[in-house]
Amino acid sequence: MHTTEKIWHEYQQKLLAFIRTKVNENDIAEDILQEVFIKIHSQISSLEEETKLRSWIYQITRNTIIDHYRTKKTQYDLPEWLEQPEPDDEAIIRQELSLCLTPMIKRLPKKYRLAIQLSEDESKTFISFIRLKPPSFRRSALATKLSGCFYAR
Repeated sequence: MHTTEKIWHEYQQKLLAFIRTKVNENDIAEDILQEVFIKIHSQISSLEEETKLRSWIYQITRNTIIDHYRTKKTQYDLPEWLEQPEPDDEAIIRQELSLCLTPMIKRLPKKYRLAIQLSEDESKTFISFIRLKPPSFRRSALATKLSGCFYAR
């Protein structure tokens, strides 16, 4: 069984980063984080499956952020994400991973950074990619790509 202290050490930074993506002010984000851990502490006994701890914690966090905006309705406009469906575990993991990797990717040399950025853009096709390169590269890249089509049989 997890204790609130173990959960704090494991999730405090991750939750604060998540909350900051939804709330612009650091002081408010930290207040919300405190509220989240009060709820976790008071409701930890209601968690039925240990395997769902992560989802349970993020659900409490999302609900606490929503509560914050509801109570401050007259002071703030509700953000669009409140009306969007809740992200699943995979979306949360991708978001956290993105937060970790983005600073590292920015430090890469331009050609590697560009390759990663283009590979993540699913709307880019091979043709649109080679348009970014000089004509000599276009010819050789296109020839390589086409030869693979004809000789792969």
